[in-house]
Parts: sequence; structure tokens; C-alpha cells
Amino acid sequence: PMLTKLGGRHISYSVSEGYWEVLGQALDMTLQDILGEAYTQEVRRSWQMVYSFLSAVMLDGFRKARQAEASQGGAPDAPRRSAVAPRRSGARPSPAAH
Repeated sequence: PMLTKLGGRHISYSVSEGYWEVLGQALDMTLQDILGEAYTQEVRRSWQMVYSFLSAVMLDGFRKARQAEASQGGAPDAPRRSAVAPRRSGARPSPAAH
């Protein structure tokens, strides 16, 4: 239920279903960069299996929330708040963000 709810909350982040695939690719590349030679085919397959499971559950929640919003008269394609606040030009991230 927690992952389903988390996926459902993503309708308010202006994301589409395609983002899950891109995120999976980014995770794969990041793990490869960080782990180097330790990122074996077995480790890669394991992470892909975990990510596939997590994203499938979250996508189910995302789709259900989108259907619920549409059935309540909401506009599923209407602009929503961004998941990330835009940075001002020249602004530095706060130390707490690290």
C-alpha cells in the first residue's frame, strides 16, 4: 500500500509514465559509475528486478490516482506543481541539501 500511495502522489508532480523508465536507466548508469567493476551482471540484474517491481507497484498507484482524478472531473493533463522548485540564477544550494 505504501508504494501504491507513493505512486499516486506522483500525479501532482507533473510526471508521465515514461519518467519511470528514464529513472531506471539513470539508476543503472549511476550504479555503474559508483560501483565500477563491482557492478557485475548479477548485481545489475538484481537491481533491475528490484526497480521493475517497485516501479510496477508505483505505476499502478499512479494510474489509479489519475483515473480517480479524471472520474472526479479533474483534468489529468492540466499543469501541476513541479516536483522541484526552480533555482534562481546564481543561487547556491543550501548546505542542508548535501
